[in-house]
Amino acid sequence: MLNYDFSASLNSLLTDTDFIYTAMTNGAININKGMTKRLNRLSGYGIELRPIEESDLEQLLEWRNRHDIRIMMKNQGLISFDSHVAWFKALGTKSTQQHFAIDYKSTLIGSANVSLIESTSDSTQMQFEPGLYIGHEGYKGNIVAFAPSLVLNDYCFDYLGAKRLVATVLLQNKAAIAYNTKLGYQAMSEQCTEGEKEWLIMGLQKQEYQHATKMIRGFLSR
Repeated sequence: MLNYDFSASLNSLLTDTDFIYTAMTNGAININKGMTKRLNRLSGYGIELRPIEESDLEQLLEWRNRHDIRIMMKNQGLISFDSHVAWFKALGTKSTQQHFAIDYKSTLIGSANVSLIESTSDSTQMQFEPGLYIGHEGYKGNIVAFAPSLVLNDYCFDYLGAKRLVATVLLQNKAAIAYNTKLGYQAMSEQCTEGEKEWLIMGLQKQEYQHATKMIRGFLSR
């Protein structure tokens, strides 16, 4: 754990990290092309996003099936180990998605992903949907929980050329909405899908993101 003398403002950030933030593509947007370039390893602020390995599967599945995590996902059902393995084996075929293991100090603490949800032939309207969850109990409510989002968002804007990032969050998940707001996301629209569940669609552009995360970056860079 990191020990900082946090200001009252940063203490509110830490409260907002005690949540599950998961990205779900809604399937309603046409994808004209895949992710034509990608990096397999990303790092910054003391964390590393790396390819998921077979040795990670048991722990990731345990976290993914944990009640507090899966109830915030679009697919809230329990996943079998066989299905999990099949998903892992298919990762290399997904041209519009990337999935990462999140390591902090060489310890697996969660999982992250990014999906291309919209693009045009001239790449001027590329939109991506990032998502993550922190499964390691030692880092819930910790400033470290912001680091994977910063690294992933920087990757989307600076390397993949994203015009906008989109987050789809359960309307009842107030902590995730507050967390996204701290990153600069703004509400775009609400939609009701899959029965009575309501989802909030939030959008993020680079300028707002850079402005909103100055303080977080400063603390994580210490």
